[in-house]
Formats: sequence, structure tokens, C-alpha cells
Amino acid sequence: MLWARASVEEPEEAQRKLKAELLLDGSALLDMTALGVGDGELAFGVDFLVREVQQRKLPYVSANLANEQGKLLFPAFRVVESSGLRIGITSVLSDKFSFPDAQVLPVSQSLRDALAVLKDKEKVELVVLLSHLGLPEDKALAKQFPSIDLIFGGHSRSHQEEPLLVGTTAIMQAGSRGKHLGEVTIELREGAVGWFDPEAGERSARQRKRFELQLKRFEQQLENMAPDDAQGRARLERVRGFTEKKLADLAVVPEQVGISNLLRSRKVAMDRKIADHAPMQALVDAALEKMGPDAHSSSGHDHHGHDHHGHAHHDHGVHGAGRPHAAKKTTREYGDFVGAKICMACHRAIYDDWMTTRHAHAYGTLVADKRHFDLDCWSCHVTGAGKPGGPSGPYDVGTMRNVQCEACHGPGRKHIADPTAVDMVRNPGEAHCKSCHSDEQTDSRFVYEEYLPKVDHKP
Repeated sequence: MLWARASVEEPEEAQRKLKAELLLDGSALLDMTALGVGDGELAFGVDFLVREVQQRKLPYVSANLANEQGKLLFPAFRVVESSGLRIGITSVLSDKFSFPDAQVLPVSQSLRDALAVLKDKEKVELVVLLSHLGLPEDKALAKQFPSIDLIFGGHSRSHQEEPLLVGTTAIMQAGSRGKHLGEVTIELREGAVGWFDPEAGERSARQRKRFELQLKRFEQQLENMAPDDAQGRARLERVRGFTEKKLADLAVVPEQVGISNLLRSRKVAMDRKIADHAPMQALVDAALEKMGPDAHSSSGHDHHGHDHHGHAHHDHGVHGAGRPHAAKKTTREYGDFVGAKICMACHRAIYDDWMTTRHAHAYGTLVADKRHFDLDCWSCHVTGAGKPGGPSGPYDVGTMRNVQCEACHGPGRKHIADPTAVDMVRNPGEAHCKSCHSDEQTDSRFVYEEYLPKVDHKP
């Protein structure tokens, strides 16, 4: 059963598999031209992937994923025609991976073999590589195999604003979690070599300026940070390092030399401005329903934190969030976390101001989207999640739902016992905020100085 108590890992594994099946169903619905294999596809083993792909007739290609006998598990490439152009599409994943019941053949030799067939036998005019190696490896492949025209890369999860041009190869990455759709338009010109994007320089300059301003701000914050705040300094250093990496990964836009093929790219944010596709939304809704506590419950199982119907013992309806399941409030304590209503006894004005912020309604946004049982989402919308004594999972939220006082200022029980001896964290700092409002989660929209006044609790 999905949420049986037999194993702590069982709910997570069941939910991961549910999401894997959703992604495969979604890919089938999108009628993809070609799909490449990454290590994520093999999370549940080779047999699972091959079986599910065959059932859905998905067009996976891989030049170097083989069974134990060395036979490729999927076609090495696919040739398609578009606008009178023969396009060869192949895929590789890192040969540093190892998987049970499968082997990953050496990348270079596998790619060399596939390219030879595509160019010499299939006579393709454009070669596309779906790479699951990471950006540094993609750069090296572009130098090693100049016959590759376009590389669409994954694994490093980079949100790359501009195509990276290496020799005659253009490398693109659209980021992670399906938050952006990468769109590339090409125009092949007679006698042209390589690629040129006439609009890339201006876009890249804007990105560079934004990252440089962020780094300057981080330096100022480090200078002003208390010397004994080692934890805060470590968090800010991590955020600074992440930003430095993004700056280093920014594509350097070269000047056009001679005649080049034209390439224009853009990232389309898959946000709420885009209307939902009804059949796809139906797949998502069905999967979300299966994450609920009563989706796979059975009367003969002991479900931790549930009543006999499998319903969670906590109230989802805080601050008008709605009640998707019948719920009961838990009375258990959460270690050193006491909850915002206890803080209110001494800090009523601050509590009232907090109630006007989106932090006070953060859990309700998950409920509205039916994501409150999603193991990838719940913890940033719950106070003390995963901390000692705090909520241990999405069915253990209780009175800790929403981003309460202690989510930012630390556990309050010791402060309540002796307020003069134990102070709370006055200013958690930007790095703490970015532990949830990360660049990956917010697509770099979170600007600390702009968002802080919205939650500064100055009534």
C-alpha cells in the first residue's frame, strides 16, 4: 500500500514511481519526435523503463545504453524529415554511471559510431545530440565532434539563457523541472559555417549585469554580518558560490565571422499565463489524487497519523485554504517548535502583521494546487519541516502549517522559557530565505531587497 507504515522509504518510492509514470504518460501525450535517456529514467531499473517505454511506444534513442550482453536497449538514433531537411537525432548519457542489469558504453566511441552512420549512410544534413552529460562534457564533445550541429543538454540542470557556441556547434539547456520550454529557430544559409544569433549579445549583457549586482550585494552582506554568525555566513557563501557559477556559465557571444547560419533561441516560462492543456491537466490531477492519504489505504493497515478512513490528522483549512480531505487537528508537540499562536501572546502586533503576508497562507497555496502531499513541495510551506522534533512528513503537519515565525527566526521554546537569556534570530538573512526561494525554484525572480519589506513585520 502506498502509505503503509511498513517502511519509511515506501511512501517516497511509491510517489517517485507515480511521478515517473506521469512523465512518461505526458511524453506520450506530447507526441515527441525523440527522447534521450538520462540517469533519472533508470531510477526504477532497466526493466521498468523498457517496459513502460514499449507500452507507450515512446521514441527513446540512446547510442550507449546497452544490456549486459552489450546490445543497445533503444535505437542508436532516429532520422526525421522537416521542411525538406534530413535531421539525425541521437543521444548519450554519461559512462560514469553504472546500473544493475545494464551497461553504459563509452561515450566517445558510441557517438563516433552513430555519427558515422548518420553522415555516411543516412546522409543527414543536420545532426542533433540529446546529451545527458552536463555542460562541461557537452563543450568537450562539441570540440571533439564538429559534425554535431546542435546539442540539447541536461543533467547539470542549468538554466542557460543563451546558446553556447563552441566551434560550429550550438549548445542549449532549458533548465530543470520543466519550468521553461526552450524554443530554437534556425535558418540555414548557402555556404554558411556555424551559427550566429544576432540578438544574443544584448540579452547576455543584461544577464551578466544582474549576476554582478547580486555578487556585489552578497559581498556587502558578508562584510556586515556578525563575526559569530557562522551558520548564516555559510549559507550566504553557498548562495554566492551558486551565483558565481551561473556567471561563469554565461555564454560568451562571439562576433560573427564570415557567413553563419542564423539561430534564434528563447526560453518560454511555463507559468500560469499559459492556459492548461486539458488532457495533460487530467493526467496531473489523476496523479495528485493518488498522492492523497486515502488513495491507496486499506482497512487492514496501520496508517501513521490517519483515522480509519486513511485521512490525515491535521487541518488543511487554515486561513481559508479549503478542506480536500476530512481532517482532525493533532495535539502533539513539535520539539522546540511552539507555533505562531504561542508567539502571539507577547508579540500580538507582529503576529497580526504576519497574518497579512503570503507566508501566513503558504500552506493554502499547496492545498489549492493539490500539492500538499507532494514530497518535493511540502517542506518549504511548513514550519520546522525535517528539523529535530518538527513535522517529519506531509501527514505530520498539524499546527506547523504555513511559514510561521519559527521558520525564519528559529525554534522558540527555549526563548519562551527564558526570554532574557535566549534570544531569537533577529535577521535570518538572504541565504536563509533562498533555502526555499532558490534561483531554481523562482527562476531568479526572488530579489531579497524587494521581497524583504513584504515580510518585515513592522506594524
